[in-house]
Amino acid sequence: MTCEALINKFLMDYHAGTLPRARKLEFDVHLALCRDCRKYVDAYKKTVVLAKGSTAPPGPPPDKLIDAILRATQSDKPD
Repeated sequence: MTCEALINKFLMDYHAGTLPRARKLEFDVHLALCRDCRKYVDAYKKTVVLAKGSTAPPGPPPDKLIDAILRATQSDKPD
């Protein structure tokens, strides 16, 4: 397997776990021998994790923020 094939043809399937067993073995052997591809695959995995995290809904606002908003809105009300 060439570096180009690893990156352009099989990386997504490898990461998804959908490569046929023989192709996965070939992929793993190439990674064992090619430091540049190992670095590339590691960066790819990190990118996927970051991309998935960027679409996660935000958590609840901190209590200090809620308190500040409530104070600000209550001070704007006429007596």
